[in-house]
Amino acid sequence: MRQVLSALAWAVVLLAVAVAAKHIDHATPDTLPLISPDEFSWDHPLVQRMLWEGRNETTKSKHDKHDKHDAPRRIIKRTNIEGQQVGGKHCLGCAGGMVPAMPTIDELTIDYLENQMLKTESDLRDRCVFYTGVTNSEAAINSWTLEPGADRPGLSKTATAFTCSKGMYSIWQLWPGGTANVQPNPPPDNEHTPNFWEVFLKDSWLQKVAPKPICFKYFENMSSAMARRCKGKVYVMSLKPLDLPGYGQGTEANNNAHSIWNNYEWPTLKNNGGVTQLIGLTAKGPNGEVGDMWELNMSDLSKKGPYTGAVPRGLGKRDTCTNNRAYQPPGQDWFGTGRF
Repeated sequence: MRQVLSALAWAVVLLAVAVAAKHIDHATPDTLPLISPDEFSWDHPLVQRMLWEGRNETTKSKHDKHDKHDAPRRIIKRTNIEGQQVGGKHCLGCAGGMVPAMPTIDELTIDYLENQMLKTESDLRDRCVFYTGVTNSEAAINSWTLEPGADRPGLSKTATAFTCSKGMYSIWQLWPGGTANVQPNPPPDNEHTPNFWEVFLKDSWLQKVAPKPICFKYFENMSSAMARRCKGKVYVMSLKPLDLPGYGQGTEANNNAHSIWNNYEWPTLKNNGGVTQLIGLTAKGPNGEVGDMWELNMSDLSKKGPYTGAVPRGLGKRDTCTNNRAYQPPGQDWFGTGRF
């Protein structure tokens, strides 16, 4: 077993040396000093110099015909390169698209955000739940839509509570985040993955999109990315599912001048061509309670079709399922009205 582990360690160091060699001017494998498997350690001074310290290593190369003397080879420490963050908290050069360490809104595109989603099209089929904003006049009747400390109503809490209890997905579950909304920046779910929710936290990698109205565009792009990937039966939660076309058509005073659903999510869902049914969910309480469910006419959202039956059977609330929503401060509604 010891011999096997030693061989594996030797393979790893050869790979590390090969990576380091990419940063060496004119270097080839036979120009690098060798370390035997028995001598290998990540703390070995030579390994440290090759990988990190950027020191000159004097070697002799049989290919170095222009100089018969020992030739210095400078091994460059890996540092930030354009489009990638190396060795930092967030790996922004992950598969699916690279963005700079402090991206602008022009770099956080719908394409990039879709590629960074945690769930595939297959995962999301028949399990996507969108939600609308809540007008002030609706909130006056349904006081539970106003969360403690909030000055504007919203459905993000009840929509996410519903999806978490039913094995379905709201937008809050589709990108990596942290485990709690605490300062300083909470650790991401995976140390090699950026936290897509820390828009307003100090020193966040998303700090360039925090100012208004730039942050609004970021939320719109996330919504569009989700809508691209949702197929099959799709659900939309609202206090008045048969009044969907009216959201975003009112006034600022009634918190009804903007609608992520009508302006971004629904147009994208129609364009993706994969939606087979649209089901309206009537929100009834802050903890995921819903009332009537109706199939909606996708050519006219103000018309309902047949009753669809009972809500999906609960699968049990998943741990940390609602944590990302904690990044939304009270009174903000990132994916309902998209304004605050």
